[in-house]
Amino acid sequence: MNEIAALLNARGYKTGGGLEFDSVTISRIRITYHLNDRYERLRERGLLTLSEIAEKRKVSVETIRRWQHHGMLRVHPYNDQNACLYEDPGPAGPQKGMRLPDHSICKDVQCEA
Repeated sequence: MNEIAALLNARGYKTGGGLEFDSVTISRIRITYHLNDRYERLRERGLLTLSEIAEKRKVSVETIRRWQHHGMLRVHPYNDQNACLYEDPGPAGPQKGMRLPDHSICKDVQCEA
């Protein structure tokens, strides 16, 4: 909700009372007009929860988190606490037993003197 409020404020929009938007105002608007929240909209698009994608890929939730950390899965946050839903990567996505990409910052470098 903070993301939406920030976007509206950046575009110069104000509430009916002339105030800047915040997450509470956005939440009230959503409830008043019976709008689906981001979680519901993402679920309607077919995005998966952490446990659902883990079950579908036949791996643990920790493996899914590692894949996410390494950028191997597309994720979509849906609240201000960075909870997220996952796109199904299909058959081309990461598989059980797959080696993680090397993200090592320090590598041995040999130099000639």
